Amino acid sequence: MDDEEILNLYHDSEFSETSILELWHEVANNFDVPSGYLRPEDELANMGIINFTEDHPKLEDITDIAIERMKALNKPINLQDISTLDDYIRALAVKK
Repeated sequence: MDDEEILNLYHDSEFSETSILELWHEVANNFDVPSGYLRPEDELANMGIINFTEDHPKLEDITDIAIERMKALNKPINLQDISTLDDYIRALAVKK
């Protein structure tokens, strides 16, 4: 998928297009996966993002990024409630 197709998945959402793409690419870049290969329903635990029992540098990186985003948004988010890429975007995306 290209960026236009990604945005089309969220065409009726209340989120900023810039924010959606930034988060999507953030996950892709963190795990060295081409962004076009990802899908909203992809389980992040399979990429190591939400598996808190593993000590993995990429897990730590994305967790740190999510925590910084939560602080910037001044929004409490339970990271354990995030299981898919879509959950990640909906939890951390900035509204229009």
